Amino acid sequence: MRPRRVQAIVVIAALTLVLAACAASTRTAVPDDSATATADGGERETLTLSLTLYRLVDTEGASIGSARTEAEIAAIGENVREIWAQAGIDFDPLVVRTVEVSSAALLPLVVDGEVDPLFDELARVDAPDAGQINGFYLSEAFGVNGFAPTGTRVFFVVDEPTVPDERVTSHEIGHILGLRHATRDPGRLMFSGTDGTTLNQEEQDVARYFAGGILNAEN
Repeated sequence: MRPRRVQAIVVIAALTLVLAACAASTRTAVPDDSATATADGGERETLTLSLTLYRLVDTEGASIGSARTEAEIAAIGENVREIWAQAGIDFDPLVVRTVEVSSAALLPLVVDGEVDPLFDELARVDAPDAGQINGFYLSEAFGVNGFAPTGTRVFFVVDEPTVPDERVTSHEIGHILGLRHATRDPGRLMFSGTDGTTLNQEEQDVARYFAGGILNAEN
């Protein structure tokens, strides 16, 4: 799921670096010692990335911010961890925070998918506990369930998607980890608009490659 218009990728990429830098001093970006089973019965190292999920709240009281609670978003995050366990990828720490932003920053995103105003504003405020991957929850976004701006480690999910919440979040994380939409088998996580949550072996390998790249880049 991609936005119709994603402009100024440089600005978005800069925000990604800002968010990552906020957490770098308190995080050791290395895989843990646990392992998961492979399809042939062997074991592979679990790759662990930090994930921060932000509840966007409109400072002017409009309904375009997220109506979710932090507890609800945390529950989504735990279900996401279960889905991605099949690829030997975990998200720890999993942090949920509320961030207040203006209507002027949120409305262009909700109506047109224009992310620049939001990222411009977030670049000027302190985004607490930024992770290696960062998700934002809001009321709606130009008619899609969620999207991940190209070239970033950031994604967006709406309050009432047409498929399960954890599926949307996991799908958008898949894009960040290098996966494209699947065109066959609705049971796949990367098939658009279904309840599927499975990753084939190739997708698992690609996602692990990108996850390893994120970890190595911060070591």
